[in-house]
Amino acid sequence: AKAAAYFRRNAANWRRVRELHVDSNQVDQALREIFEHEPAQNLLDVGTGAGHVLQLLGKQLESAVGIDLSRDMLTVARANLFRAGLRHCQVRHAEMTSLPFPSGHFDAVTLHMVLHYAVRPAAAIQEAARVLRPGGRLVVIDFLPHRREELRREQAHRWLGFSDKSIANFFADAGLIAQAPRHLAGNPLTIALWVGRRAANDGEVADARAQARDAS
Repeated sequence: AKAAAYFRRNAANWRRVRELHVDSNQVDQALREIFEHEPAQNLLDVGTGAGHVLQLLGKQLESAVGIDLSRDMLTVARANLFRAGLRHCQVRHAEMTSLPFPSGHFDAVTLHMVLHYAVRPAAAIQEAARVLRPGGRLVVIDFLPHRREELRREQAHRWLGFSDKSIANFFADAGLIAQAPRHLAGNPLTIALWVGRRAANDGEVADARAQARDAS
């Protein structure tokens, strides 16, 4: 309820709020590079907010869906997508741990600055992995651990960032093979991009879990 009220207050100027803590141009470029290196046909953006990721990547996708729990943010996202002419991109109301899509449906899933709002981040990763096809990619963009407690009070963050090890463990438990993370130093916070690929078979799942254990 606290997070929903925050998003209602800030839906119209969400980009300005987001830039208080994120160098968005640097993060956007890093995200573009991931999808330029390996294009995707259809994408799910979890916690789409004002539709930023769909606008950023939409022109290189055949189809894309953004989901969000805030109806106010979805209203803004629909308007942004309409203005951008991205008719093949849509948004809908849904919760990140109960996605209304069949298993193996998407080439790629993004969680862009949303995991720190999750009550159960591991469950959100599990659900994102479920809707990925074998070989599909999950891209998580979020803060590394920090001590900015005011983000809990003022912006309803539940988690003050995530370590590489914790994300690697989430990925392994979800059957995802983690790639090397990328860190983008900010002021004062640092952003990380974590990419996990859905394993194609049980052997790859076992290898991913063994790698996570070794790393810890």
